[in-house]
Amino acid sequence: MAIKTGKILKNILKAIGILLFVIILAAIAIPYFFKDEILEEVKKVANENVRAKIDFSDVGISMFSSFPDVTVSLEDLKVDGIEVFKGVRLADIKEFEVDLDIMSVINGEMMKINSVSLNEPTLYVKVLKNGLANYDIAIPSEELDTMQSEPTKFEIALSEYSVNNGNIIYDDASADTWVEIKNLNHKGTGNFTEAIYDLDTKT
Repeated sequence: MAIKTGKILKNILKAIGILLFVIILAAIAIPYFFKDEILEEVKKVANENVRAKIDFSDVGISMFSSFPDVTVSLEDLKVDGIEVFKGVRLADIKEFEVDLDIMSVINGEMMKINSVSLNEPTLYVKVLKNGLANYDIAIPSEELDTMQSEPTKFEIALSEYSVNNGNIIYDDASADTWVEIKNLNHKGTGNFTEAIYDLDTKT
């Protein structure tokens, strides 16, 4: 009986090993073979959800550094203004990285964001005299409802967010204010799903 049980256990472990190998192989192969399709689809979805022009040179998808979560990174991310802010670049980021809860991605009900990091970002926040701001690029949910059959839901429960070696300009004509910050390093934690939440930050 012990021999039979040991044989069953050995076969189960072997099956688990094969399954893990297939998952790892898929995690490597899918981004490699379908990279162009992934790149175009990410750009399309991004531009459909904002009033701005978004572009980037590359997209990375990895499950290794944050397993069992998935890490998505955008290289050379640029966000350019349109209409009254045409010619004004809101963001120029060397690397924008997001860590997602993989089960929330698979279930598709609520995408849970664990962490966000901006590496070497240059941000230019501009507010006109009439109060219009170039960072107000999110399309209202009621407008998205008419554009999409079902808008994507997000839960922002950050375990960490960070800005590494960033440069920021805040140009507010409505308050006659100009602020420039160079070589900013900032990190913090917080759970934004709570009605009242604490932020633990360091700058």
